[in-house]
Amino acid sequence: MNSHILHIGLQICAHDFENFYCSVLGFEQIQNFELTAENSEKIFQIAGGADVKVGFCRELQLELFVTKSNTCKSFNHICFESDRIADIESKALKYNYRTVLLEHSGTLFLMDASNNIFEIKPIK
Repeated sequence: MNSHILHIGLQICAHDFENFYCSVLGFEQIQNFELTAENSEKIFQIAGGADVKVGFCRELQLELFVTKSNTCKSFNHICFESDRIADIESKALKYNYRTVLLEHSGTLFLMDASNNIFEIKPIK
């Protein structure tokens, strides 16, 4: 299988963004987008959306899901690319794991029984 980690997604409190991630860790933002309430519910089972800041702490790419406070459920996830998305989805469904396939991008979200979330993007 041809794959590698693309980014790690972390849910953070708004007050930590500037002080902790930018000032302490040296986070350099390269992109910002809004996670819609619909996709937030569908993928992460969290009501409401989030402001997402994408950038680097040295060579590690992070997606920071900025929220007002922490919750039991989170946007934390690991993302990698694969050329076997259909095979992975098929096996996950066989074992009754929750999956969400975003048709427009071909990205698969896969959850284990402990609510660990994996985002698998197709190799371009």
